Amino acid sequence: MAHNSPSDCSCRKGENCICETDLEENKLWNELCRQYDEEKRSVQDFILQNNKHADAPNHPLVDFLETKITPLLNDALQSTVKEAEKQNCLDRQRTDFDPIDHIAQYLWNHNPEFPDRVNKYKSIHDMKWVQDYLKQHPRPFFPFHLIWSDEYAAIKIQSYIRGYWVRKQEDVQEVRKFWKQLKDEARRSGTSISRRFYMMD
Repeated sequence: MAHNSPSDCSCRKGENCICETDLEENKLWNELCRQYDEEKRSVQDFILQNNKHADAPNHPLVDFLETKITPLLNDALQSTVKEAEKQNCLDRQRTDFDPIDHIAQYLWNHNPEFPDRVNKYKSIHDMKWVQDYLKQHPRPFFPFHLIWSDEYAAIKIQSYIRGYWVRKQEDVQEVRKFWKQLKDEARRSGTSISRRFYMMD
């Protein structure tokens, strides 16, 4: 995954290649690549040591991810890091650069199913499906990452994760399913949820 020389570069031709810039400027990306390669090697070594006689056939889904999705996503992440460096996002705490928007924009423009899009590169806010979505779900004037403190953002993230851990428990899932079914039955019968609940006795 990490590129050590121009010949190892997998970036698309005709684009600004992150691999050609000074390694010092891309030390964050190179460090991430190095950690990924180490983890991948450790997993492969573990599989080889514990499954010496196992005959594992190729899985179509895994092959699709490795040959189609991963290379494109890798290019998108490299482009995002390069754009973040260009806008000095790594030196400033507050910035209007949205990496999720950039990744979505890159993936849409470089979709291999639509090769003509590369020659008609569009900003994400010029895409009709984005404009239609934002009409129904307008963004706040100031994004959360510009107005939330680090402490408050950490609390929100931790709260969401704790809620996810609770919601995924089997007993909680069962209760949520029960109330969902009750709500659907009440809607179909034209009664309130509480009335439908008492009718169950």
